[in-house]
Amino acid sequence: MISADKQELESRLRQQTLAIRDKEVQVFTDNFAVLSTQSAFLTGLGFGGLTMVPTWGSGDDDDYKAIEVIFFTLVSVSIGFNILVLCISSWCMIFGPGLAIRGPEGDSMSRAVLGMYQERKWALRFFWVGLMFTLGSGIALGWLKFHQHTAITMTTIFIMFIIIFVLYVKNVTRPRFAFDKDSSRSPKEFTLDGYDPEKNAHSMAGAGLQGGLPALTEDPTAAALSSSNSQESNALQEIAWLKEQGFLSEEEAERKKQQVLNPSGTTMIDSGAGDKSKASFRQRMFGGKEGK
Repeated sequence: MISADKQELESRLRQQTLAIRDKEVQVFTDNFAVLSTQSAFLTGLGFGGLTMVPTWGSGDDDDYKAIEVIFFTLVSVSIGFNILVLCISSWCMIFGPGLAIRGPEGDSMSRAVLGMYQERKWALRFFWVGLMFTLGSGIALGWLKFHQHTAITMTTIFIMFIIIFVLYVKNVTRPRFAFDKDSSRSPKEFTLDGYDPEKNAHSMAGAGLQGGLPALTEDPTAAALSSSNSQESNALQEIAWLKEQGFLSEEEAERKKQQVLNPSGTTMIDSGAGDKSKASFRQRMFGGKEGK
């Protein structure tokens, strides 16, 4: 009965953990969808700039040739970064949920979430770099296509809004959604007293007793025997737990320990000791038949 309850609890924990991971996958997928949409738009603007023919400026003027080189260089770099963001976002949106849902049993969900989190961080950085190069190409276009006074005005406006953008995002927008300093933004493992629901595995540091019992305070006698006989050690720990819960008296616990340490053909459970409910509980814990 206890073993079945333990398996049911572990199955429920695993389902809830996977449900949380599924929400994380959905959040990252939505983030990549936004980045891919904006990057596709900026990529279209860049290709539009490549096909643009300046209306002013002489092809024989070396100054205009230099500005033209700068303009097309900035446009090309911005297209490269935006296409990179588009590729990363598309890859993560396709293969991230695929790994989470169809991957091998165990850590496929956590691998997908952690991978999408790391790729989102780099996709955001590449997106900001591509956006800056797009703004830089706008400044170069002003010097390439318009007269000097108009170009100076455009450059001033662009630089002013770039400074406003950086300061506002850094000091206002980002702090509104920042995590606490003590908390971590990266996905972490879900563990409960040494049990990992995703991998369905117990770690030695936090594993409790077999059969679903909670972790116990180390019993001195059980610790001495743990290296030589694990079954005797588990039995002594179970006796200690029963004594802590009040199901065994001091005399009964000592007698049970002696039966484990010095077996003499007697059974582990003395059903004649204690009231009927305690004896029944001990019989379920240790197995065997109740005494007549």
